[in-house]
Amino acid sequence: MHGLVAPCWLMGEAMYCSSCGAAQSDRARFCSRCGAQLDDAGEQSPPAVPTFEPAPQQPSPAAQEPWAQPQQQQPAAPAYAPWEQPQQQQQPPAAAPAYEPWEPPQPRQQQEPQAAPAYEPWGQPQPQPQQPQQPPAAPAYEPWGQPQQQQPAAAPSYEPPSPPPAASPYWAANEQPRFDSPAYQPTVGYQPPAGQGYPQPPPAGPGYAPPAGPGYVPPQRRRRGATRVVATVAAVVVVLAVLAVAGWKEHFPSALFGGSAPKPLTWSAAKPPLPADASTSSGQTAFLNDIACSSVASCLSVGYYQSTGSDSDGLTETLSAGSWAPAVGAGVPGASGDTYVYLEGLSCPSQGSCVAAGSYFDSQNIQKPVIETLSGTTWTATRPPLPGDANKDKNALLAGVACPAAGICVAAGWYTDSSGDTRAMLDTLSGGTWTSAAAPLPAGAVPGPQTSSSVPTALFVVKCPAVGSCEAVGDYADGGGGYQGLIETLSGGTWTATTAPLPAGAAAAPVSYLWAVTCTAPGTCVAVGNYTSRSGQNTDLIETLSGGTWNPVAAGLPAGAAASQKFSPDAVTGLTAVACRTAGACVAAGSYTARGGAVVGVIDTQSGGTWTAARAPLPAGAATAKQYVFFDSAVCPASGYCIAVGGYNASNGSTQPLIETGAAASG
Repeated sequence: MHGLVAPCWLMGEAMYCSSCGAAQSDRARFCSRCGAQLDDAGEQSPPAVPTFEPAPQQPSPAAQEPWAQPQQQQPAAPAYAPWEQPQQQQQPPAAAPAYEPWEPPQPRQQQEPQAAPAYEPWGQPQPQPQQPQQPPAAPAYEPWGQPQQQQPAAAPSYEPPSPPPAASPYWAANEQPRFDSPAYQPTVGYQPPAGQGYPQPPPAGPGYAPPAGPGYVPPQRRRRGATRVVATVAAVVVVLAVLAVAGWKEHFPSALFGGSAPKPLTWSAAKPPLPADASTSSGQTAFLNDIACSSVASCLSVGYYQSTGSDSDGLTETLSAGSWAPAVGAGVPGASGDTYVYLEGLSCPSQGSCVAAGSYFDSQNIQKPVIETLSGTTWTATRPPLPGDANKDKNALLAGVACPAAGICVAAGWYTDSSGDTRAMLDTLSGGTWTSAAAPLPAGAVPGPQTSSSVPTALFVVKCPAVGSCEAVGDYADGGGGYQGLIETLSGGTWTATTAPLPAGAAAAPVSYLWAVTCTAPGTCVAVGNYTSRSGQNTDLIETLSGGTWNPVAAGLPAGAAASQKFSPDAVTGLTAVACRTAGACVAAGSYTARGGAVVGVIDTQSGGTWTAARAPLPAGAATAKQYVFFDSAVCPASGYCIAVGGYNASNGSTQPLIETGAAASG
């Protein structure tokens, strides 16, 4: 190490050791501080002496390279320009009389400095201990001795000095000092100067990319992160915009997007044929309660009819190749004598695999629930269990069933408990076994006994858009003399009861029912029913589930409706069937009283968020005076194609099954 010759600087009448910066006699051969050999290489013009005291310069241990000369076009570039330590990290030098020098650096290339009377160099942040303090004033320039190598202190709150005036060409392109220490981790958002005579720092850690050349300014990490955030937000906005447009095109007139508006459905009515043993007398009572379709051309509907033996049997109607054909329902085990079989609900998780739910009257004339399963072309009847507190000598039935997958089903209805009160019932099929339980009720519900005109607490329909996600609807007595719409929700394996909200203007003690529900996805459902207003008028009710909240609206009636729609056992105004092809594209069907007193059918169609009511047509041979039309179910197997099923009065006084088909005009 000491074999190298250390140059010295000649400044005025004194010389300075270029190794440690100590002042020397002009006749000295060796440095009085570090012992380095001096030569006369310092015969040059002295550099401008700054008025500040710089911080220690820490060269890289691997290569003791002094700072290079600044670019020639910048002002005040001395031959040796130590960096200024930021004030919050400056520290006075420690005296080192017995200092053991490092290997002195190689002599630097000499270059004529340019005059720069107003030049003030930027401070170079140096790694220092955690307790910064202000250095003492130095009237005469005294460069620091070579410091010991140490780990730089973290400075997360370091803020760079304010930039110099824009007139400085050097700092206009280089806004950040550099470090030579290989252990240096660059401050986020700070950039080192680059250019002629300024070596770039070594890698500061994993992932560090070396500069590409003179004048290169590496990208700032903070700005890069902000760019990523902006890009991510922009991408999300684009995706949401695409989805919004897709949703608008689905639910709003396509004329807004350069096409024609969706064509309305045109409805036509038909009476399906009955089995060969059906009674043709005026006492015939036949209708359809539910329907399931795998496609436009393949549907199955269930209900009941009266045979010539005065029994009521389960009825199934099949749509194939455009024609409806009847078949006799399955026999009920243990039934004999005057037996009445009613099939109320239907669900077909796959082609040729269906489950129907309903009831039958046993030989003791007690109504019992029944499950019928179709496999291929064969129906098999099963008697499901009742809840533990059921009175098995009292009436019970299942009114609806939903199977989101083969072998997984939920059936809903009601039963009579040991106290004689009716309660809502939920049966579940899992692992080949049916289990039964009482449905929970909202606070304030008061169970009561069945009467000739009502069942105080019951569930009528259940729909399951996915396994483990179901909605069942019905009614319950509220204890204040009224009836409230009941909503049962299955989520996370638990059923939760909710009172259906009513629109403004509902009676304080309303008579409200929910008769049907449909769901296009979990949490996206529509339920329909009726309620009484403050004036006692029966009003069509539509409930929409979105974002976890049910929102009610009152639906209007077609032109020609009677001024009074008051509730009575023989004239019920309300919606009793609903189906949605997609969210916002639905149909609902029900009954209302026309001006002549007849109870006729209504079909409401939703488009663009608006419901429009129209009177349902009837088949040829329908009664014109004493009419009673009702719907129990609807389905929309394709866009622009829906079917509603129910019953109507024929001209001979009998009740016949009714199928309404709505189709958009072709072309």
